[in-house]
Amino acid sequence: MGKNRIMLEESEHDLGSNTDNLYQKKKPDKILSYIIGAGISILILIVLAGGIYYYIQKNKIDSDSSKKNLNFDTNLSIKEKYYYPDVLDLTPQVQKGVQYYKEGFLTKAEKHFLGIIDNSTDNHEKAIAYTYLGILSLDLEKYLNAKHYFSMALRYKQNYLPALVNLSLTEYHLGNLQDAYEYAQQAKKLAPENSLVLLLTGNILMNLKGAKEAELEFRKGTQQEPQEPIIRYNLAVSLLRQGKSQEALVEFQNFLDLFPYHHLTPIVLSQIAQIYYEFGSYEKSLEYYKKASGLAPDNSKIYYNIGVIYYNLKEEALAKEYFKKAIQLGKTDPEVYEKLSYVFEEQKEINLAIQTIERALQYNPDHLPSLFRLGELYKNSKQYLEAAEVYRKIVNRTDGGETTELALLELGRIYIEMERYPDSVMVLKKAIELQANPKIDIYYELGRAYFYGNRKDKAIEVWKLALEKPYITPEEKTKIYIILSKTYQNIGSFDLALKELKKVDLTEKNANMIYFQMGELYKNLKDYETAIGYFNKVFESKDSSVLEKKESAIQIADCYISTREIQNLEPAKSWIQKAIRLDPKDPKTLITKGKILILSSSSRDLENAIELLLPLTYTELSPSLLKEAYFVLGVAYYKNKEYKRALQAFQMVLQWDPAHYEALSYKNKILNKMEE
Repeated sequence: MGKNRIMLEESEHDLGSNTDNLYQKKKPDKILSYIIGAGISILILIVLAGGIYYYIQKNKIDSDSSKKNLNFDTNLSIKEKYYYPDVLDLTPQVQKGVQYYKEGFLTKAEKHFLGIIDNSTDNHEKAIAYTYLGILSLDLEKYLNAKHYFSMALRYKQNYLPALVNLSLTEYHLGNLQDAYEYAQQAKKLAPENSLVLLLTGNILMNLKGAKEAELEFRKGTQQEPQEPIIRYNLAVSLLRQGKSQEALVEFQNFLDLFPYHHLTPIVLSQIAQIYYEFGSYEKSLEYYKKASGLAPDNSKIYYNIGVIYYNLKEEALAKEYFKKAIQLGKTDPEVYEKLSYVFEEQKEINLAIQTIERALQYNPDHLPSLFRLGELYKNSKQYLEAAEVYRKIVNRTDGGETTELALLELGRIYIEMERYPDSVMVLKKAIELQANPKIDIYYELGRAYFYGNRKDKAIEVWKLALEKPYITPEEKTKIYIILSKTYQNIGSFDLALKELKKVDLTEKNANMIYFQMGELYKNLKDYETAIGYFNKVFESKDSSVLEKKESAIQIADCYISTREIQNLEPAKSWIQKAIRLDPKDPKTLITKGKILILSSSSRDLENAIELLLPLTYTELSPSLLKEAYFVLGVAYYKNKEYKRALQAFQMVLQWDPAHYEALSYKNKILNKMEE
């Protein structure tokens, strides 16, 4: 399926999505929730938020569906800490406010600290109160308020380290990385060996300059305070972001040795599992994921990943068991359902895949990626009415932007499959009107709708219009040139077809297809020598499949036949034997062999042709192949002077194609002979 969607989920939140504090900054029930629920969030890169993943899909599932490399660089979050005032530095009044804060009475704590500011005459005490008000604002993600409070703290006590560090952290959250770095540097001058300052500096550098610079700060921090879990965790993350998986593995293992029950431990276990998965060590990966599930039993993503590993180990019963657990735990996570739908689809359980997405939509009926996925599943299972209904729903629920455009494109494709060509034209034209620069795919499909609706002139016009778009990519140009060439070939304009095909830039991927089509065009132009040259290129190519080699051999044999020169009969026989060796039962190959046999003057060859072709007329072939088989059989009977049987064969041909010139000609000859 192009792109493998059976892959592990990343185990982290977005960068900077969590804050972790050494000094119980959260109320106890919140800490407990971290411990129980900590772990691994999926960053499923659904490319194109309402459909962009189609163009990943637009790459669809890799031939190696058992493994997909993971991208640690963008999906691992670093952790941070606040800098709290020294406990020994707190006055009894401040201690009372801190106690309120630790117990989770945040409003009471806020009022208490504001009271200190209003009533105290001690600037140091006011600086501490403002610092705690800033920390309260950080807890509530009110970063502008936090910036104000920390700045006020610095007014009352210049170079106050807790306020300076937290102000740097606040600027970091506001996206002001340069300001954050400057404040961090000031803090570093005051406390060059402080682990929290080194942690902060590393976090900022991670986003400002990169993981390599951050690693240096984190290493200094671990040297200063080996028992500090957050800085050790971030050191491992910085190594992963540099692609140093083995070194990261060592640091994560050091973390486990030092902190076996820390609230980050499930995340660390999962990261180790992902590294082993990336190395192809599924058993080791499974071992660590199971440890993670023991510490975070409510995390649906861990169960999903365990299911993936069992699936890769070909233990489908266990895989399904864990997928089921993931569904049960991930009730409100549509991305889990979407991933599972791909698993079921690969297992050819389309109904289960559809049910999985429908369940996701029960919790969030407007989740666009799930709607697109449902439409795709219906389309893949040829339930076109249902697919069309889903895409219409998306169009009605979106605002006319790229998502609407994509839904209209998919709806246009569905209408083509349903042979509702005017409807397809209508929706695709609507898609073109939505954007200043419509997708080239829309023009491509609009041309197809016109083509199949028997308006080939309009199809050519649309495709040529697409070629004029300044934003068309080389790959899209190639796609348009090829379909234009095939259209000209369809209407018999072989010279124009050849002209379009010569514009295509040859690549390793498209060379065989282009050479084959060139061969067909030269064959239609009766330039058999050139045609044979192109077909031979395909046959000799090391990249050709067995099917491509067989088709090329058939075409070469047919070219030799078409010259109607007796000296070409032996090369034709030689090439058709090559095709037969590749696929002895292929009807097209056998029909071509029959054509060669009936050119012979030998009565034995005619008998062989009849014995070869007659069984084909009793098999379920396409109408075009059956028509050809009957025609060649009719000629064999005619040359063998079995006129009644020949007449029956030609009449069968004329049932499919009443205007078949050669069949009519033979029929008339036979009728004349019968009258005589």
